[in-house]
Amino acid sequence: MQQQLHALWRDFQKEKETKTMTTMTTITDLPLAKLVPGKRNVRKTATGSLDALIASIRAHGLIQNLTVRPVLNKKGSPTGRYEVIAGNRRLAALKALAEAGEIASNTALPCHVLDTGDDTEIGLAENTIREAMHPADQFEAFHAMAEAGTGIEDIAARFGVTALFVRQRLKLARVSPVLFEAYRQGEMTLDHLMAFTITQDHAEQEKVWNALPNWNRHPGTIRRALTMEAIPSDDRRVCLIGLETYEAAGGTVQRDLFDSAEGGYLTDPALLDRLVAERLETEAERLTTEGWAWTRVVPDLDHRAFDGLVRSYPAQMDLSEEDQAALDTAIEAYDTLAEQHDETPDEPEIAAEIDRLSDEIDRLTALQQVWTDQIKASHGCLIGIHWDGTLRIEAGWRERHETPAPANDGEPETDTGDEAPAPSRKLSPKLTAELIAHRTAALRAEVMQRPDIALVLTVHKLALQHFYRDGLTSSLDLRGASEDLTRHGDTLSDNPGTGAMAEAQGRWQLRLPSEASDLWDRLLGYADTDLMNLLAFLTATSLEPAFESSRSKRHADQLAETLDLDMTRYWRATPETFFGKVTKSTILDAVRESVSEAAAENLASLKKDALIDHATARMAETDWLPDALRRPADPDTALAA
Repeated sequence: MQQQLHALWRDFQKEKETKTMTTMTTITDLPLAKLVPGKRNVRKTATGSLDALIASIRAHGLIQNLTVRPVLNKKGSPTGRYEVIAGNRRLAALKALAEAGEIASNTALPCHVLDTGDDTEIGLAENTIREAMHPADQFEAFHAMAEAGTGIEDIAARFGVTALFVRQRLKLARVSPVLFEAYRQGEMTLDHLMAFTITQDHAEQEKVWNALPNWNRHPGTIRRALTMEAIPSDDRRVCLIGLETYEAAGGTVQRDLFDSAEGGYLTDPALLDRLVAERLETEAERLTTEGWAWTRVVPDLDHRAFDGLVRSYPAQMDLSEEDQAALDTAIEAYDTLAEQHDETPDEPEIAAEIDRLSDEIDRLTALQQVWTDQIKASHGCLIGIHWDGTLRIEAGWRERHETPAPANDGEPETDTGDEAPAPSRKLSPKLTAELIAHRTAALRAEVMQRPDIALVLTVHKLALQHFYRDGLTSSLDLRGASEDLTRHGDTLSDNPGTGAMAEAQGRWQLRLPSEASDLWDRLLGYADTDLMNLLAFLTATSLEPAFESSRSKRHADQLAETLDLDMTRYWRATPETFFGKVTKSTILDAVRESVSEAAAENLASLKKDALIDHATARMAETDWLPDALRRPADPDTALAA
């Protein structure tokens, strides 16, 4: 590209020579005080601080001449001053040095004095043809000075850069000369070269580079290949105990100069595992003192850990009037601030207050669920690590063959053998209700298409009411009044389930008589298939939203499992359904889980509007769902709170 620019400029100059207007220049020493900034300089965009340029001139003098032309008065006579056509940044740096008393105001400077010509063409030529110093050349220059005994701080001062910048360039000495030459020849980028500084083994560096196919030669891939036995600092085990704990215990971290203090790779897996085990065992001891019959530490807690186990549930307790009032106040404040947060997404004070209110809501809600001493005496807890490095405690499990302790409320235990759903991520109560309504719309549409399940639903509801003390554990309300789900959010009208139910409503209204007195005879004339289809529709419309704290939540989960409900057919994360209603951190968590950790890191610095656009695009082809829409039979895919 540089050669092409030079060639184009030479051709342009030859063409200019054929015209009557010519540009003549001479080199003249002019005093700094006689030079003024040009008003028609081609560089219109600010190029940042002058610090580096000032440092360079201070150390090396003015390397490149200024291009000037005489300033004429109204009569066309010279005024003795000269306007800078090319080199205004150099002029500003020189003026700054003069103001600081480091050079005299009458210092003579070599200038190209322009007689005539096009200022823009001259300025464009200078700024286009000039080529920045290649990083490889920077390294060699810095390296030569360092080898000669010049200190890093002195090198930085002479070139107008930071000491960290110099150290980073000098760190490239770790890279194999073969790879360094490949970089100079344009076969790899500076990011590739930096990735190799994680190790000083030149043979291993070359082996990795040659083994990787062209399409997979990413800096991250190179680092992973060179640190195969090491553990990245963002591993969930490291997040659990803290990197500082590992280092305080004598663990070493392999870092390149481009890693932050929190980055790098842990080189002692055995030490890390010991520290993690100690942390989990400490938690196990705490749970044992609370009265649980047993504890089991399973760092990689997945669905296999629950084989042969059955879960019981805590007793539901009413809050005191004081706690209930506090919960209502916190929920109202949370919803108000969540809306403000959407409008001012970059205000940390609002985000912090949302987090505080969320914690308060969780604390008060937890008071409604109490593990009785009877349950603890016959049940245990599994202890593991969430994907984000937080503790995961699954309480209330017993062996399938053991007799369960009676619950205080006398409610029969559901023997599913599956893990209960992970607690929902900290979303606003308003959004959580909207998501549950979306699931209810989907369940209604699915039940409407399954008359056999609708029949079971109806019988189940009636049997619970007749034979069991607690008949409110069904998510079915047989009063015949269908709750309007769209009141939970404006996105419900776009749910395919809502549309399907509305279409069915219209069809049945056309088939049924207009007078209620005629309905009995009409139904007597229906075939069994028609009656079952109508039963399915009416049963579906009677399904109610089952919220996390409601007694019907477990039954709604059973129904979803029976129907093999796939919520991705009914809901997708969009700016309207999700991203526009949650905080930036929640969006990044969703990207991190559905795409990758790297994708989330790349988007972390974006403003919220831009983040929403990018997250929507990146997650469009994924099947990601928030906790409230996930089936409890998939514990290993649940996003923990």
